[in-house]
Formats: sequence, C-alpha cells, structure tokens
Amino acid sequence: MGPDGKKISYDIKLETQATLENIRKILKSAGSDLEDVIEVNTYLLDMKDFKSYNEIFANYFPTHRPARTTIAVAGLPGDISIEMKVIAAKR
Repeated sequence: MGPDGKKISYDIKLETQATLENIRKILKSAGSDLEDVIEVNTYLLDMKDFKSYNEIFANYFPTHRPARTTIAVAGLPGDISIEMKVIAAKR
C-alpha cells in the first residue's frame, strides 16, 4: 500500500491462496470441504493474472474439477485483486 492507502502492488498467487484458505475454513464450518465444491466463479482485476491464479487453483483442486467461470472485472471492493463465489454440496 502506498502512503495514500491505495494498493501499489500485489501478488495474485498469495491472494488466491488466501482466498481459497478462507473458502476452505468457511466450508468446513458448514460441514463441507473443497472436495464438495460444485461451481466456482472467479473475478480477477486483470486477466493477465489467470496463469498464476490457475496454478494455485490447481493445487487446491488436484483431481476434483468443479465447474468454473473466470471473469475480468473493472474493480473489486476493498483493494483486492481476486474474488470467488463458490457453490458446494453439504455432506
């Protein structure tokens, strides 16, 4: 962050990992897990980040491949570079 509080750089791999870890925690608290994910909608600030995002995503879903849509957007709230919406089944 710069002195004005605005983001001046980011690491999409770290943001993707943090996002997926948060999703994992939320799913576990609801009696589910990443293996139960049916669909993922991902919003990226810049599609040039897709390759790095996809690399981390593949680590979290090595064999299970939920349906996925990835969209580039003009902005996200809270100075984030990635946002995900996940639909999962409950065990």
